[in-house]
Amino acid sequence: MRSSLKTEHWIIAINAIVFLLGNILSSLGLYSLSEPLSLSFSFLNLLTHPWTLITYMFTHIQLGHVFWNLLLLYSNLRFFYTFFNSKQLWIIYISSGLAGGLAVLPLGWFTQGVVLGASASVLGMMALIASFAPNYPVNFWGLFEMRYKYLFALVFVTSTVIDLNQNAAGKLTHLGGALWGLLYAYYLKKGLPFKLKKSNYLRVVHRSSEERLNLLLDKISKNGYSSLSKKEREELHQLSKQIGRAHV
Repeated sequence: MRSSLKTEHWIIAINAIVFLLGNILSSLGLYSLSEPLSLSFSFLNLLTHPWTLITYMFTHIQLGHVFWNLLLLYSNLRFFYTFFNSKQLWIIYISSGLAGGLAVLPLGWFTQGVVLGASASVLGMMALIASFAPNYPVNFWGLFEMRYKYLFALVFVTSTVIDLNQNAAGKLTHLGGALWGLLYAYYLKKGLPFKLKKSNYLRVVHRSSEERLNLLLDKISKNGYSSLSKKEREELHQLSKQIGRAHV
């Protein structure tokens, strides 16, 4: 039987289970689950623990860390699914995490330590959206409206540039993930190697509306979001609300 869980449900569930299980085992003094799952910025350690390039992006120790990462992931799904599909969510999550992990490895030449968390993956997803549709309107918690590029800049600056805990390794993973998101957006705009989600994700709308959406997405793909007129942006915004209710 095919699983009814969506991609985001799998991602959130894995992060939550690893966090809860790790903290339960640690509090009982039985086992530190984070040790074999965290990514050590050591090339030699990576040779013996290659799985950590994947597992670190699903591993958290602190409640605040996992809470804010998953909150950012979930709150950005509506914007992501406006343009992309669930397969691409897996791709951007894993590939951004890999990019963030690879970015921190050179630190191994100077010091020792580990990194963990989904921050690189989430920032990669946000960078993809910000690059693809920088002027997409975002209702900021019902208080005011801002463009998505400013939302991404706000999150990136507060979590990376002015992060007060001076976590250099974590900042490198953030930077690597965000840069990969921008690179992935470049390939999408060029049509390589993936294409935008179009007709397959609007089954709930009338065929004429679906055809209209395809035309808008084609225009964005070729010329960017800024090429849309005010009326076209309003059309896209209304469709995104329908899509968000279907996916999130």
